[in-house]
Amino acid sequence: ATGQAVSTAVIQDALLSTLVEAFAVTLVVILVFLMALFRARYGSWSLGVITLVPVVTSLAWLLGAMSALGIAFNSETAVITSLAIGLGVDYSIHAAERYMNEREKRDTLREALRRTITGTGGTLLASAATTAAAFGVLAFSLSPPLQRFGIVTGLAIIFAFVAVVTMLPGLLVLRERFLADGRPQD
Repeated sequence: ATGQAVSTAVIQDALLSTLVEAFAVTLVVILVFLMALFRARYGSWSLGVITLVPVVTSLAWLLGAMSALGIAFNSETAVITSLAIGLGVDYSIHAAERYMNEREKRDTLREALRRTITGTGGTLLASAATTAAAFGVLAFSLSPPLQRFGIVTGLAIIFAFVAVVTMLPGLLVLRERFLADGRPQD
């Protein structure tokens, strides 16, 4: 089989395969970077791993939502979903950094978490809401590619925010309890 349609399909498949590989490489690079960053700042490798978990979870939620909405994962949406990684990492780093700062100042884990979520959580909510709304407006565009861009980007931002404020605090508590049990420090 030959022709323009076949050539385009082959190119699209190769591009999608390359983007999926780039996703995997990006996640590994971000993981190594976060582990090194938190090891240098706080002496903790595990904090880098924990910080990435909500990002991966929000990415899974996004892909599931895209499937439920009938939005194909192709080269166009693969590029868009990469925004989820960037935004999720940003939100997660902000929350983890704030938690570590609050933990140094507070006597209890509960108070450190409360201060983290009420302080950083409100700021992240404002950022997520305004950014999701700005991109979400594109969902009303007459152009289907712009509609998909608006929907997927808006969902990526919302999922990243929700994952960080709901999952990260629990993961931080589990990490602290694990380290407090007398097990070796990381």
